[in-house]
Parts: sequence; structure tokens; C-alpha cells
Amino acid sequence: MARTLLLMVLTAAVVAMLAGGFLDYSMKGSEQGAGSTTDTSTSCTVSAEASGFFVTVETDSGLPVAGAQVSGTRVTEYGGGSTCEQSIGSQLTNASGMVLITDNMGSYNALTVQFQGKNYAMNAPIVPMETTYVTLRVPSGNYSISEVFEGGCTKTPSGVTCPG
Repeated sequence: MARTLLLMVLTAAVVAMLAGGFLDYSMKGSEQGAGSTTDTSTSCTVSAEASGFFVTVETDSGLPVAGAQVSGTRVTEYGGGSTCEQSIGSQLTNASGMVLITDNMGSYNALTVQFQGKNYAMNAPIVPMETTYVTLRVPSGNYSISEVFEGGCTKTPSGVTCPG
């Protein structure tokens, strides 16, 4: 398991260095092995190119929602189905209905949005060298996730679209 984790960290480091940036991030969290009934403390180090991660909350008619609370957990998966988790804290959406989640290195963000007494939950990937945009519509709870590559190309379920 240590060998797999080392391989994953080294691979991420090589990709990040080739991309021209390198950041280190250490997390404390719980390790949950497949079929395990006990939690143990572990420390993960993830090295990767930083990317943006934006959450926007809007009404079903497309108007921005200010004051929605966005919180959650950054999850990093590594060898054998284990995870390392860290709180991303809690923020309120601004007048544009948006928050920026910083320090985005891991596998995905498990998000919770609280608005008018309801909780909305979703998982959104953290992808190296990409900016992730999550848009939640309330009160329906419908959400969309789009990922934008460096250079402005957008990845959607139907393919990749680049400007120009």
C-alpha cells in the first residue's frame, strides 16, 4: 500500500513539474480501508498543480443566491480504496452567488450547500490543470459540473470545446 501511495505521489509530482507548477499540501484525516470497522489517523501529502474550484448557487430561474452556506470535505483517494479527508471550511456565497474553494488538491470535494433550511449534497472532481465549476439550482437541487482545461477548453459529457 505504501508503494502504491508513493507511486501516486511521484506521478502527480512529475505531471505538476511538467506543467510548470508544484505545490505541496498535507492533510490530516481518517483512513477508511475497505471492509474496515475502525478508523485510524493518517497523514497524506498530495503534490500537484493548483486548479480553481468555484461553486455557484442560483435559483431555478437563474438568479444568483447570496448567503447560501457552502461547506464540505476534500477527499483524496489512495491505494486500496483508502481515503484521506480534510474539511474545506464554510463560506457564504457572495452577491453573484459564488464562492471560491482554495487549496484544491485531492480526488474530489464532497460539498454541502445549506439554503432556506434545506441541505443539498454533491461530489465534484478535482482535476489537475483544470478549473471546476459547480452550479447548484435551488430549490430543485439540480446541479451541473463543468471542467475547464488550461487554455480555456471546456470538458462536458458530450466532448471537449475550445475557444476559437
